[in-house]
Amino acid sequence: MTSFAQCAGSVLCAFALGAGALVPSAPRIARAQTADEARVDALMTRMSLEQKIGQLLLVFVSGRELSPSLQRSIDEYHVGGIVLFQDNISDSLQTVALINAAQTAAILANVGIPLFVAVDQEGGTISRMPPNAALFPSQMALAATRDLDMAELMARSHAAQLKALGFNMNLAPVLDVNDNPDNPVIGTRSFGSDPQWAAQLGGRMVKAYKDSNIIAVVKHFPGHGNAAVDSHEALPVVRKSAEEIDAVELAPFKQMVWTGDADAVMTAHVAFPALDDSGLPATLSGKILGGV
Repeated sequence: MTSFAQCAGSVLCAFALGAGALVPSAPRIARAQTADEARVDALMTRMSLEQKIGQLLLVFVSGRELSPSLQRSIDEYHVGGIVLFQDNISDSLQTVALINAAQTAAILANVGIPLFVAVDQEGGTISRMPPNAALFPSQMALAATRDLDMAELMARSHAAQLKALGFNMNLAPVLDVNDNPDNPVIGTRSFGSDPQWAAQLGGRMVKAYKDSNIIAVVKHFPGHGNAAVDSHEALPVVRKSAEEIDAVELAPFKQMVWTGDADAVMTAHVAFPALDDSGLPATLSGKILGGV
């Protein structure tokens, strides 16, 4: 099995509400440094270790305005980003005000780096947008159209709404191959049970997000579709062979890595004994995150 770490080059790991977000970069090639790279190197040089660690954190936010706790997270813990949920969003103006306040606080802080502002906007049952936003079908309904152009259009439409509100990261699309009818948490959130079709649809959506300057976070690596337990409530265990996992669960993720379109990957709270017999979920497994 080809190493995910080898495909991704250098990998930056962050933990978002217990779900690891992997940000892969392209393999290193000897070339002249760009102005942006020089600026990043200069910024990293003057940052403390605590600030660098803080930038790896994508944190939960309480309330619908810039709270003292969020201000403290930015000022003292130097967090790199925030995740908004339905409880944080009442309407468009309130959402814009919250995001603008958080970004202003981040820019004025001693690190001075803008935040990743993320949301789960998959379509279907997983929609966090304000009430006046356009509604979109689930990924499984989208897959049933058998239309790749429709997938691209849906992603571009999502991106337009996200950008208008101030978001720069979408925790989508879902690349899980839903091959277990008893799965209680993925279901219509997936593109279905065909790994190659999931890869094609996911690829078109990720590229559309990228072209729209929205960071797409594909999920849930190495696959949540075969789980029979909701990982928010207990630890699912997928007892497939390594060969089966490679052919089904990993297929859509491998395409994202090889094409270089995936800017980030969210991991799964799922144990895969064939990949790591320690009992650890993928989120905490060095063997899976660094060796698959």
